[in-house]
Amino acid sequence: MNEFSPWLKSMQNGSIGEARTKSFLIDRFWILERSVDIHGADFLIQRRLHEKNILDLEPPRFGVVQSKFSQDRKTYHYVNKKWILNENSEPQLEFFVMIHTGEEEHRSTFLLTSRDILEDFTINNANTFVISSKKVFESPKYKIKSRKNSLDRIENSIQCAEFYKNRFFIASRLPSLNPNFDAILPEYKENIEHWSGNIPELFKHQKQDAFDTLLTIDKIHELLKSFIECLDPIEACYIAEKFYHDFGGSIRLPEVFNKDFYYGARNFKEMVDSLRNDGILDNYISLRKYLSDEINLYFKSYSNKDIDKNTIHKIELRYDPITFEYRGLSNSMHIISDRDHFKDYSKFDKAEEGVLIYSWKLGLSVAHNGSVQMNEYCMNKLMEKVYALKYYEGEEITGA
Repeated sequence: MNEFSPWLKSMQNGSIGEARTKSFLIDRFWILERSVDIHGADFLIQRRLHEKNILDLEPPRFGVVQSKFSQDRKTYHYVNKKWILNENSEPQLEFFVMIHTGEEEHRSTFLLTSRDILEDFTINNANTFVISSKKVFESPKYKIKSRKNSLDRIENSIQCAEFYKNRFFIASRLPSLNPNFDAILPEYKENIEHWSGNIPELFKHQKQDAFDTLLTIDKIHELLKSFIECLDPIEACYIAEKFYHDFGGSIRLPEVFNKDFYYGARNFKEMVDSLRNDGILDNYISLRKYLSDEINLYFKSYSNKDIDKNTIHKIELRYDPITFEYRGLSNSMHIISDRDHFKDYSKFDKAEEGVLIYSWKLGLSVAHNGSVQMNEYCMNKLMEKVYALKYYEGEEITGA
């Protein structure tokens, strides 16, 4: 009598999956539910943009989230190919699948993007992607460990999809060009400090330089077009004179290719891919936050008057070398008597997987900016070393 019939169990699981999905999404998005579900789009979600609405000429893009519930590892889910790929066979950035499993204290949730499904799962003869729960459960990159980070990734993907759908064509729309300089693939928005700098900001500046040149090209295009279409040689000479007066026969070309930026962006994406594939991306991001919070808490009891110019701050960071989970942090300060024994601004006294001991010249930093705070360069060095010890056998990440 306690056994549920298969159809009733299926309905119950579907309701549980939808309820959990809605609870997860509602913290960040506006949710539109369809009363008739003929294509499997359980939830349509919209970023909370108060200055836009769906009646605009270029309305904000909706995200599409399909909700699934896996009874066990033997459960299979099916997603139509048209939800995964667009007309150019590229992943639909605004489409996601959320898979739930377990009950009460043993529940788990997994998030899959269209790119994940395309790369990791096969398509059957019915033109449908087959998602194996066993494969989802065994891959560490799908499990949601941080609600905030996962919601950020969904939002960044939808924002990127908006850019793709509304992008301009130079030949037809150049005069009314209104580009989104902030548009960038979502993986580059992961909260990872990197030696190359803030990649989204650097990319934005490159786009702005290119756009300024594009506007100049548009002006040149109009003048040359007027010259070619002109029937009066005298009037054409006036146009030519204006052309040479305004542009001197040449224009400045922006440096849209930068070797350092290229290698920095490539290395950043490799980091994100490696960490996500191992299921420790969120742990890596959290580790930096723990590190920053603990050091800032330690510094709160000091003022700049307490710090001698020869003061060294020593950090001992302990973490799980496999999962990157935070294990603890020790802070200490001492004054060096002979600065020749500490020639560099910072150094690692110990660098092993799971334990880092790092010293840096806090006194010089305080003398420079007048406040007791962790140097961003040193913070980045610590996190880069954590990554390098695991993925490069102790070799430090550099911009070379």
